[in-house]
Amino acid sequence: MRVRKILALTLAMVLVLGTFTFGFGATSNWIKVFLDEPATSVIAEYDNGDTEVLAEQGGHWNAPDYKDYVTNQIAAFIVDGYRYAPVEPYAGQEANGTVKYDLPTRQEAPMGTITVTKNVTNLVDDTTSFEFSISGGPESVPNDYVDASESTVIDVYYGEYTLEEIVPNGYTGVFTEDTVTVDEDTTNATVQFRNTKDPVLTGTLTIVKEVEIDGEKDTDNDEIFTFTVNGETVTASAIMNGQIELPVGTYTVTETGYGDYTPDSVTKQAIVTTEGGLVTFVNSYTTPQDETGILTIAKEVWIDGDKITDDDMAFNYYIEGESVTASGIFSATTPGQVELPVGTYIVTESGYGEYIPDSVTEQAIVTTEGATVTFVNRYTSQDPGTYSITVNKDVIGTATDTAFEVAVYQWMDQIIPMDEFYGPVRIDLPLLDEGNGEPPPYATTGTIIEGDPFVVSGLVPGDYWVSENPEIEGFYTPPDQLVGIDNENVEVTITNYQYPEIEIVKTVDDTSVRVNEDVTYTITVTNLGGFYLPEVVVEDEQLDFVTTTSLDIGESESFEIETSYSSTGDKVNTATASAVVAVIEGEGELYSMHPDELPITHQLPVLDIFELEVSDSATVNVSRTSTRSTYRMTIEKEADGDFYEVGDTITYTIVVENTGNSRLTDIEVTDDMTGLSETIGSLNPGETEEFETTYVAQESDIGDLTNTATAEDDRAGTEEDDVTVTVEGVPEGVPEYTMTIEKTAMTEGEIFSGDMVEFEIVVTNTGNETLTNILVEDDMVDFEAVIDELEPGESEDFTVKVEAPNVPGPFTNTATATSEETGTQQADDTVFVEEPIPLDVPDTGVAPTDLFFGLGALVSGLGVFFTKKRK
Repeated sequence: MRVRKILALTLAMVLVLGTFTFGFGATSNWIKVFLDEPATSVIAEYDNGDTEVLAEQGGHWNAPDYKDYVTNQIAAFIVDGYRYAPVEPYAGQEANGTVKYDLPTRQEAPMGTITVTKNVTNLVDDTTSFEFSISGGPESVPNDYVDASESTVIDVYYGEYTLEEIVPNGYTGVFTEDTVTVDEDTTNATVQFRNTKDPVLTGTLTIVKEVEIDGEKDTDNDEIFTFTVNGETVTASAIMNGQIELPVGTYTVTETGYGDYTPDSVTKQAIVTTEGGLVTFVNSYTTPQDETGILTIAKEVWIDGDKITDDDMAFNYYIEGESVTASGIFSATTPGQVELPVGTYIVTESGYGEYIPDSVTEQAIVTTEGATVTFVNRYTSQDPGTYSITVNKDVIGTATDTAFEVAVYQWMDQIIPMDEFYGPVRIDLPLLDEGNGEPPPYATTGTIIEGDPFVVSGLVPGDYWVSENPEIEGFYTPPDQLVGIDNENVEVTITNYQYPEIEIVKTVDDTSVRVNEDVTYTITVTNLGGFYLPEVVVEDEQLDFVTTTSLDIGESESFEIETSYSSTGDKVNTATASAVVAVIEGEGELYSMHPDELPITHQLPVLDIFELEVSDSATVNVSRTSTRSTYRMTIEKEADGDFYEVGDTITYTIVVENTGNSRLTDIEVTDDMTGLSETIGSLNPGETEEFETTYVAQESDIGDLTNTATAEDDRAGTEEDDVTVTVEGVPEGVPEYTMTIEKTAMTEGEIFSGDMVEFEIVVTNTGNETLTNILVEDDMVDFEAVIDELEPGESEDFTVKVEAPNVPGPFTNTATATSEETGTQQADDTVFVEEPIPLDVPDTGVAPTDLFFGLGALVSGLGVFFTKKRK
């Protein structure tokens, strides 16, 4: 509702006006008396149009000859959504010869609506918004808009209004103005604007193709060439022109398919008038000659920064051309030479051992004079550095378990370590100006997921590129990051935004019903992507259901619809969810909005506009005969082998099947030994659900190892299945990385709140391999220590002190030890905090009730000095 904000008619004003007493004079040419807006003056309006202020607020005027009094009026007016009008009866004569003016009454202002529709001829599916203005009535109504697909409804107060359309360019107004009245007889007025779309002038663009072969024009050539213009593809040849109908205007024509021919220009401008347009493209081709040249493959070898010319280490090369391949061996002392037809070739180097190539692939253009390509390989025997780069992953979206490929490399004249295959090398190439380049062959690569960082260690100070493979589908890949190491370890975070994605799941509470028996469908829509979805339309035409909602990242919303069927058979019912969302690049982040909300006057960097639509179906069998419901299920468990050694991973497959004739819900599937705990939300008759879970065989499992899986349902009961495998001893020569941690309270005697309790932490290497970088932590005292190395059988102990809490009873403190080889182990110990002994209360001789009233008096006294602050 639109409300015109004017000066409010306050209660005080009404009370003042209520004391007015008025008398009317003998002047007979004024026709009415009324209060102004807001009611602060009494005004007379004469028949000649003049007005006169008879009295201000709080005053009065005398009119001794009131017998010629003409019926006075109080004009109705609207303030803050309320209408003020005279009460009945109107002003009346009092005994003292004066007339008292009755106060206006206050009531909600009556309102109605004006419905505006749009009719556009000569055009289908017009989405243009047409602006119109509204004037008249007791309030000012701003301009509004209407389009051809939906009407616009405007709330207005009673009154007469004129609506006038502002006709946009390209349209002709047929009916653009109307006047309507909204009152108690017509609370909903209708106005329809009609327009005609101006015709679009068109012409035919002709694309002519000229073909030259070996310098001569070939008019019989039927080779097909392709062009793009105005987003469409056109074909032409030397014997067939290409033609396309276009609106009058100027266009860019681009040749996209010309094969082995050479175009004089791939892009030309064409002007189309109503008489058409013409553009010509010329392509030529020269027949290749059978000429040859010598390709020389040279080798440069650098060791510890020095160029070595007498190194005879052999390297392999492979040459690939359009129809020729060749291979051979070359070194720093003996280059490779191959005679090849004139043309362009790709030369690939292989077999460089511990050397690092500047490039493993080079392009060579062979002419009759020959060509040379040079491969540079480097090796350094110096020690690697001691610093590391930790790359963390942050996924905006629900696919947080997605694995991303990352690379870390340095492009500076410094020594950097590489992986175990290449060893440390010296790189003399300059630092790149920007990222997003192809990582060099010596880059350290790996995969990374959210919560599991990728660490590159053994680095020297310098600048490094951290890049990510841009081929990961469904995600926006950020630019490469340049990080610097300055005598300390570095952490960086790569943030990926998941493309917008929605999921719809439709289920039914009973898949087998009788005619006219109620069934309930549940439609669940989930935002699986990495952006807020401002408008998701959920629709089920068969159930006559449609609604619109919004979903945040990972948010779901469910809808229940109840129905019944009057005929038998399988009823397949489908629901759809659709959304349109624009992805915008902001300041350092990406965000989303509906395309209709994009500002017209401000250009936003729109990366993509996604049109999403998914569907899901549910089937109900409707019968006339009653069928007894049965609830049954089975569970089967298998291992991927029969015999395992300590340290092997055993993979178990668990299959749960609904063998009854009724749907089962919320089936709990567990495997205590592997830690599996899953819930099957719904399982229809005949359907199965499969799970995979793993377990690493331990020394304590040597012999027969039995593992049991359980499926439990409220109606089908509990089903179990187990499988037994044989676990043999630890294989000889296999590394064993194991570790234990023990925590023991060292404080003796009774412990009270506030006492310092001393705990000893002992970490022991129980395996047969050295453990490194063991992180020992006690979060309760913010304790953290690192054991650089721990030999087999060796232990290291620590002491921490913890303040006993102010809560009597058991008090437990936990410590953890973590290494990359063993994972995290933990240990705890519990002490008992004693109840404090209460102190004796001295006898003051004051009765408890006297003490209570004394405290009350004290609190009352304090009330003099404290007040509660209002919020």
